[in-house]
Amino acid sequence: MNKYNILYKYSSILIVVGAIGVLLIFYFNNIPIKIKSDQEMRDENRIHNMYLEKENIDKGAIKLDLEIKIENENSNSTKYRLEQLYTIAIGRNNNIYAYDTKQCKIFVFNINGMLLNTFGRQGKGPGEFSIPMDIFCDNIGNVYVNDPGNGRIDVFDENGNYKKSFKIYKFYKNMTMDDSGMIYANYISNNYDENLIEIINDRGELIRSFGKRLTSRDNIKIFNEVFIATANNKYIFVLSKYFNIFRKYSIDGKLLLEKKINNDNINNISEKNIIDMVPKDGSVRGRELFSGMCYYDGSIFIIKTYPRIEIFKCDEDANIKNIHWHDIQYNYIGSNIIVTNISGKRNYITLQKYPDSSVIVYSSEIQK
Repeated sequence: MNKYNILYKYSSILIVVGAIGVLLIFYFNNIPIKIKSDQEMRDENRIHNMYLEKENIDKGAIKLDLEIKIENENSNSTKYRLEQLYTIAIGRNNNIYAYDTKQCKIFVFNINGMLLNTFGRQGKGPGEFSIPMDIFCDNIGNVYVNDPGNGRIDVFDENGNYKKSFKIYKFYKNMTMDDSGMIYANYISNNYDENLIEIINDRGELIRSFGKRLTSRDNIKIFNEVFIATANNKYIFVLSKYFNIFRKYSIDGKLLLEKKINNDNINNISEKNIIDMVPKDGSVRGRELFSGMCYYDGSIFIIKTYPRIEIFKCDEDANIKNIHWHDIQYNYIGSNIIVTNISGKRNYITLQKYPDSSVIVYSSEIQK
């Protein structure tokens, strides 16, 4: 019996086990937020102000311009409601794809915020969604939806027409694709003997895996959710979501660099998360340190979304070159970072999850 027969024989068991993990992590990422009392809101505002005073913005940081906020629309010509956005991606024509978990639907906007299309619905059939974790696009216009709830990745054209699906047998998050069409995924597992990153092709076949799982000082196991970015089919960058751990790999998975990003606020939050961590399971009773990472135009961009939006532009060794920032509401929850250049400006696209669901586009002058 070859390896593919064995894989298919036990696929149903793997999918069930994986689906349980998906449901647990999806629940903790999407816990319903109750309506808060005036006192609770005042308390949150006080805490937010405390963090603003404690975590001063670096001197020389550049304030971002708010270009557009894509939110609910109820005009005579267009009506739609964004209820619970979870993840976003950008296509080759700078169209923005935003997945709404409550509606099981992908909204497609142009960079100016105009709704172009919607597609998808809840279900198990072709082109239907269960619990998507990621959206990402290739360089010929295809849109990929990582849906571990259905144990597969769905592929659509840029207009939302369903093309195909292929099975996946593990719980993957924070997927990205390189220029050659290889898919890089953070393999979420409690087995520290398994590698952190896996590469699969567009048929779901495992090409290779690499990267030891993250540990803190004294070799304590920690929660291993990471962001991944690739650079010109040459480097792979990996960044911990909760801890100040950055890694740079060669395209064949050889570790070239592991370091901390040189920033006092980042270091302090990371150290506190290590202290607050529960050693038994590596979960974190602390703050999300980073909310996303991408590679664009020769630079790494890393976003931190509390107590303000901060976007760190770094070189390929994670040395900070400049910082952009913008104020937020005190109870803001955000994620994702997409960078693109349009009309002579650099645009930063991010996702606001709370207090309302929206896609926000910031901009700045292009810095060298």
